[in-house]
Amino acid sequence: MAARKALAELSRGSAGVELLAEIEQAHAAVEAAERRMVGARIPSLAVRARQRLRNAQEAERQILAAHGYDSWLGLQLCRVDTLFAQPAYEDVVAAEMEHRAALASWEELAGDTELPTESAPFLPARRNVALRPDPARPAVA
Repeated sequence: MAARKALAELSRGSAGVELLAEIEQAHAAVEAAERRMVGARIPSLAVRARQRLRNAQEAERQILAAHGYDSWLGLQLCRVDTLFAQPAYEDVVAAEMEHRAALASWEELAGDTELPTESAPFLPARRNVALRPDPARPAVA
């Protein structure tokens, strides 16, 4: 639970962005060390590559542990979980439900009516006209 709270705090402000960048940089170093280790064919180079990998993994582990995460994957799972826990997600679900209801009402009213293809070029112009302020209505300050 503390990790989720920390992640919510990470999501806000420049300090959170910087911390996430630091974590991602540490993870990128682990991935680079893994690639070097796989590519090392000479035993002495493989030993060095393995040591670099251990160092990179330890640095990543320390950064994650300092913020309450066990692993990089755990952090990513918490980030996804946090996205679905935010009130914004509820707004998206509500908008989707309203859209579906409006679509069902439209289909009930209009049926399978399709616009003729020759009227398609005029649709953007009609949309622009509808968005222009009505001169008969007073402006809202």
